[in-house]
Amino acid sequence: ADIEYYSGGTSSVRGWGRDNLGPKRASITYDTTSSGIEQRVRYVPVGGKAFLNFNIEARQNLNSFIRGFEIAAFLDGGQVWGSLKRLNDRPVQFGTGGGLRYNSPIGPIRIDLAYKLNPTDQDIGIYQGINYGGRYSRWRIHFSIGQAF
Repeated sequence: ADIEYYSGGTSSVRGWGRDNLGPKRASITYDTTSSGIEQRVRYVPVGGKAFLNFNIEARQNLNSFIRGFEIAAFLDGGQVWGSLKRLNDRPVQFGTGGGLRYNSPIGPIRIDLAYKLNPTDQDIGIYQGINYGGRYSRWRIHFSIGQAF
């Protein structure tokens, strides 16, 4: 009963940062600047009691061009819910993108560029109509060593 699930990140839904997919709460801070008081908003994941993740990835080796390299295209999906009774509250969200793999002696080195297909306002940093997330908030870069899943 005390376990909270989180999703998002390099090995789950790559359009989102680590543990950032699912329900969130706004965290508002105020900074004093030379031009007055500036409001900053970020969203903090709260986790849930139920989750779903899936990944589809197609890889093509490039050995005929560059030995040890592969390219990949992927579609990831998932969601986190407060409980099994609340599955209808939040739709499954998707991220897609591509990446480059290098098969090094210590294991695969991966870099992926992912795009959020159906983010919520919280996912891209919109609070009360103002975008605090920036113009690239739908994009995410992931770097890792090892297989994705």
